[in-house]
Amino acid sequence: MCGICGIVDYEGGRIAAAKDQVLQPVLNALRHRGPDSCGTHFMPPAVLGATRLAILDLSERAAQPMNRPADSLTLVFNGEIYNYRELRSELESFGEEFKSGSDTEVVLALYARMGPACLRRLRGMFAFAVWDSKKQTLFLARDRVGEKPLVYYHDGDVFAFASEVPALLRLNWIPRRVDEVGLHLGLYYVHAPAPWTAFRDVRRLGPGCWMEVSRHGVRCEQYWSCRFDGAEQFRDLPTAAAAVARCLDETTELMSRSDVPLGATLSGGLDSGSVAASLAKTLGGFHTFRVSGGPATNPAEESASDRIALHCGTRHHQLLLPPVSVASFDDVVSVFGEPIATMVLVDVRHLAQQAKQFVTVALTGAGGDELFGGYPDHWVLRRLDRERSLRRRWRVRRHRTTRQSSGRVGRDEVLSLPPAQVFSALKFPPIGEFAERIYTPRMKEVAGQHDPAALCERAFIASGAENLVDGLLAQQLMLVSQYSLTSIIDAAGMQSALEFRSPFLDLKMIELAMRIPAHLKIGPSRSAQNRKLVLREAMRNRLPPEVVWAVGKTGLGGTIPYHQWLHSDPHGQFHRMLTSPALSDLGLFETRTLEELWLLSSLRPVVPIAWLWGVATIAAWLERYF
Repeated sequence: MCGICGIVDYEGGRIAAAKDQVLQPVLNALRHRGPDSCGTHFMPPAVLGATRLAILDLSERAAQPMNRPADSLTLVFNGEIYNYRELRSELESFGEEFKSGSDTEVVLALYARMGPACLRRLRGMFAFAVWDSKKQTLFLARDRVGEKPLVYYHDGDVFAFASEVPALLRLNWIPRRVDEVGLHLGLYYVHAPAPWTAFRDVRRLGPGCWMEVSRHGVRCEQYWSCRFDGAEQFRDLPTAAAAVARCLDETTELMSRSDVPLGATLSGGLDSGSVAASLAKTLGGFHTFRVSGGPATNPAEESASDRIALHCGTRHHQLLLPPVSVASFDDVVSVFGEPIATMVLVDVRHLAQQAKQFVTVALTGAGGDELFGGYPDHWVLRRLDRERSLRRRWRVRRHRTTRQSSGRVGRDEVLSLPPAQVFSALKFPPIGEFAERIYTPRMKEVAGQHDPAALCERAFIASGAENLVDGLLAQQLMLVSQYSLTSIIDAAGMQSALEFRSPFLDLKMIELAMRIPAHLKIGPSRSAQNRKLVLREAMRNRLPPEVVWAVGKTGLGGTIPYHQWLHSDPHGQFHRMLTSPALSDLGLFETRTLEELWLLSSLRPVVPIAWLWGVATIAAWLERYF
């Protein structure tokens, strides 16, 4: 795991004088991602840099940037390739020789042989860049679901990239301008989705995408998307459950490959418990961690995590989140580098800080809900799928309803919508109503040109899904759940130089989940026990029954007392943010209306607090960066 960065300047003005030192401010800002070593390689018109968190082959032989002189290639790599041993053996059969035991060298050798096609062979999480000094081109790529970050700046003959936004902005010649579109979409998706960021001149490489930079410009392609391709579906629950158990065991075994201490998070729920149970088959006596705190703490989950730990033979740590205040959102913005409409980062960051005392790698249960139907939305969409099927069978013809940017839609209207529009029609109207009240005319014009729902529709259509539940899987993995599955987990972990790995986000697990039909994931009842049926069945004999069939699990960040912070802040920090001159000067939000909503929300739930929180983090971000 590393922090990576680089500059390509075909005119030479940005790097000529400082040479490899031009990246030093960026590398300094990335040291938390890679405290073990730091290196640069200067080869005009490019310079690459990396900070390293050593996990595989701790020796200098695996240092970065890594060169391959015979092919004129230099690589900086962030991430882990779980099948690197198998790829290495294959390459050795073709005569390839290796100097290190790292996955970095395997990636470099595979790219030298296959070019961009190598991406289809990599099973893991990654963001990397390869400079070809002979062709004078830079190749960049990001893993399939975006577990590892990559942001960039491009203007004419200058291209720069880094693992994090704050690090990239250490290059003082990159303009700092607000991206109204990024802010608008960020309120809907918790943070700005790729390719946007909150900065107009900084873009985010999308999940499953690669990019090539040359003197002729920049070319970007998507090499993978969550697509239902008609592969044979499972027909019964026992067969599907057995396949899930086998795949989880294999994936967890691959992810346990590490030359440093490795453990797992253990919240007390089914997903993290499943990972711990599989990991126990490979490792013995590993460390597990759970963080809780605040008035929303669920004692039953604490007890459940203890029972799972005892069952799996782990060394368990119950971590108490220390008292925090509304002022913490300034810290959240400084870590993330952009506005982010959640405080989940507080929980995950504290967990990472404490876990780092014992391990360098921790496996998580992230992705289990998305793959196997764990949210209430899955049950709702499953029910709508059945109703839509019945209506088609009865040949009931209804007038197509046009989606509105705000205003709630009824069930009949939802049933009349094209499938790609259904999820956004259910989820976005409330925040659309909120935005309508707080946006200035200038921001409303931006909103009118950039409909957040269109991104959801695009993800659904690209997936080739034939029902709402399958479509939601693609929408969540590639877009809606990016903040909780990848962005926050990476940012929080790497602040403490802790690598999180998520078995449920492995390519094989995703491909398997896409072959399991909705009725094997979601039962007919609204009860939580009727969600994730196939995973519950897979874990029937691996976890205590009270864990397998538990209901009422507190979600990620569910212990955060938003409402208490909002109206019990003795320093008035939240109110100050909503009335900040920086927010007012921006001219995008009606600050008087925001203040009124804040006052009213103490009397009744006028608007979900997380959305007000999102605007407050915009104010904190403006004060920090502008």
